[in-house]
Amino acid sequence: MHPIKDEPLGSATSARGVAMRRDPAGRPGDTPRVPELDALRGLAAMAVVVFHADARWFRCGWAAVDLFFVLSGYLITTIILRHRANRGFLASFYARRALRIWPLYYVVVGLVAAISPWLKYPPDWSALPAVLTFTQDLSEMWTGHPAAVFSPYLGHLWTLAVEEQFYLIWPALVLLAGRGRVARLAVAVAAASVAARWSGLNYALLIARADGLAMGALLAALAMRAGDDPGRRRGLARGSLAALLGGAAAVWLLGGLTFLKRVPSPGPVMLAYNVTFLGAVGLIVTGAGRPALAFLRWRPLVRLGSASYGLYLIHQPVLQALVEMANSRGIPGRPARVLIPGILASVALAALSYHRFEAPLLALKARFGYADAEGRRSEPGPTRRRQRDGTPSVRL
Repeated sequence: MHPIKDEPLGSATSARGVAMRRDPAGRPGDTPRVPELDALRGLAAMAVVVFHADARWFRCGWAAVDLFFVLSGYLITTIILRHRANRGFLASFYARRALRIWPLYYVVVGLVAAISPWLKYPPDWSALPAVLTFTQDLSEMWTGHPAAVFSPYLGHLWTLAVEEQFYLIWPALVLLAGRGRVARLAVAVAAASVAARWSGLNYALLIARADGLAMGALLAALAMRAGDDPGRRRGLARGSLAALLGGAAAVWLLGGLTFLKRVPSPGPVMLAYNVTFLGAVGLIVTGAGRPALAFLRWRPLVRLGSASYGLYLIHQPVLQALVEMANSRGIPGRPARVLIPGILASVALAALSYHRFEAPLLALKARFGYADAEGRRSEPGPTRRRQRDGTPSVRL
């Protein structure tokens, strides 16, 4: 799900250091890639895929959606804080987000609509406008009915609605608050989100699911404040470790290691997961490039992370269609002999989509780089290079 490829670290200076260390051809002003965050995104995507294949295989896989939200909050807020003073920032920001999200999203929706006559479940055409405008999660507020689902093969797209609404609103809030008040703004949004969820609002609404996004934003503000100061970064790492351990303990105590519909108290459990993920991402941000995180620089994981957006969009229709095909041929239920090939097919299609469809379109981001006060673009166009460990590095 997570469609972000601009991945700066806590400060511009430290980010350039990482970029130059991993990519000798990197230039100051490049937005560096953090392989560890790509890998984390890939793991989150696979957790969602396995959960959707059969929840019994990974009962808490639903929570990976909240990991995506924490990552989004961190990455988007870092981009805003880093480039907010650049001329035409908002126009460039929205253009780059649209190039990343819209093309594949609309292709997948269009393909499902086109083949719907041959699918078991027909689409609800009345819900199409909501899906096309990323407002399907708002239908409950407008109509009193559950979130609009255009097709059961696309029910997971509500998370993209949450992301898009966040992209629309958050930059303006950060710019209005000012850099020095972003941390307090993030805490206030997280508290409001938890209160909204506990009051009974549907957790698919942005306001009731924004605590993960806000915690990521809080991490971005703290990381930018820490900069390259060793003491502050150690303090941030220690705080991240405490959040990871405390959040994980709360998840276990609240019974969160199970299917969402069987969680005794989903509101507190979601909060506990978000604290856990805040800690995990914080440890990666403060420890990127270190030997302890070498497993997150494993090439297949990094590549999986690069294709994670396509994997998130594609897997549900692929898995559901294969299960229905098997059922029609006398194979009951959701057997592993159908689901495992479906998962592999989803990964393969996502990789193909990234390299043949998404990456060429993402090259257009070069036209919307973040310009400084004199109009100089601070980010060159996408370039393909190899890092020292052989992993391809694609700046987007």
